[in-house]
Amino acid sequence: MEHVEDPDQFLSEARRVLKNGGYICLRTPNRWGYVGLAASLIPNRFHAKVTSAVQDGRKEEDVFPTLYRCNSIRKLRRALRQRDFHSVVYGFEAEPCYCAFSGLAFFAGVVFQRFAPKLFRSTLFAFGRLKKR
Repeated sequence: MEHVEDPDQFLSEARRVLKNGGYICLRTPNRWGYVGLAASLIPNRFHAKVTSAVQDGRKEEDVFPTLYRCNSIRKLRRALRQRDFHSVVYGFEAEPCYCAFSGLAFFAGVVFQRFAPKLFRSTLFAFGRLKKR
């Protein structure tokens, strides 16, 4: 979802192609997590260089502009509800993989994840089931 220019159009299209009772599953960075905040502070033209520096083997051509237009729990819940999905959206913390370039950065990421409020969880999972008509 962080790369989707028009989330309303994307979710409307998902609704259109799903049969009644069909499912949509999304995994996306949280706009308020450390990755989303960092990506928002760094201009898109520098994302490829920064990402390839902190992730071994990440090619610059595999990095796309980030928009974060529907990347919070509240926005995802509302967008799915508006398109007739019963949904569950929640934040999740995995290992801070973007901090793996340095032992100190990884440790700081783990500490941040442990003590930061739930609002700042780095990853969002959204599961929606299209309401039957």
